[in-house]
Amino acid sequence: CRPGTHDHIREMNRRVYSSGNVMTVGEVSAPTVEELANYVRTEREEFDMAIPFVPPIEEINTWSPEKLKHDAWESYRIMPEEGWWARFLSNHDKPRQVSLYGDDGEYWEASAKLLAMFIHTLPGTPFIYQGEEIGMTNVSFPSFEDYDDPSTRDQYHQYILSGMDPSKALSLVRLESRDNARTPMQWDSSENAGFTTGKPWLKVNQNALKINVAAQRQDPHSIYSCYKNLIALRKTCPALSRGNLCFLDTGCPELIGLTRSYEGKGLLVFLNFSKDGHTIPSGLLENIGAVLMSSYDREGGYQGENLRPYEAVIFKMKD
Repeated sequence: CRPGTHDHIREMNRRVYSSGNVMTVGEVSAPTVEELANYVRTEREEFDMAIPFVPPIEEINTWSPEKLKHDAWESYRIMPEEGWWARFLSNHDKPRQVSLYGDDGEYWEASAKLLAMFIHTLPGTPFIYQGEEIGMTNVSFPSFEDYDDPSTRDQYHQYILSGMDPSKALSLVRLESRDNARTPMQWDSSENAGFTTGKPWLKVNQNALKINVAAQRQDPHSIYSCYKNLIALRKTCPALSRGNLCFLDTGCPELIGLTRSYEGKGLLVFLNFSKDGHTIPSGLLENIGAVLMSSYDREGGYQGENLRPYEAVIFKMKD
């Protein structure tokens, strides 16, 4: 934040935003969560919501389930009532969320649903970036020349200049490239995934034959259906749209537990960010009611306190 930034934003708000019924979202860079909150505190009259910018390579090297939980709690702690958060896991500058935070191989579907359930059960407004609602993954182009992103090309050349083997350099930029989030939307299994009859700016991900909207639209157990169900749940459940947030001590850094509560009603959520099974401490299950959603709904849903790899479950809590 440069000197005068907040003054300029407040002036824009006063002269432009406040004159109409609009909602504003700012993409901001802030060194601390406290400074980020200054963009969206209601009394400051700046933005309604803010999206913090984090360089992709930095996140690839530092993320963990514990960090996701810590960041979510810090933002909530600093501003529980007098502002609002934009919640997101994906955007046009990041690798695909299921490839970064989940598993785009064996547990592709379960982990994509887990990530959807995580972001939709946090306070704030979830932002859905095109393609995450069907679990689009990182692309793995066979050649460096297939990449269009200038930063990817620059990084590749830096690796080569440092003496790195070209195949190793290519494998690294595949993970980091912003082009992972910029390949054409995968609508169906036709040519160019139904995105265009012309030539797209980037090649279509080869898995478009399997991962596409048409294949998931009529499937009640698809990732697409999971997102629809989560959106419907947020609309009908005040605990998700207005409720307090509390993270639980599960004794395991890869197992996140949280509650959302509002006016005596609440939800209990567990998310296993791991390829290993983890057990929910029995003491945390004393007040559970009906299972509302499960990332293993295709396999019959929640089977007990021993959570499977990338299993997530949302319970209604007893009144």
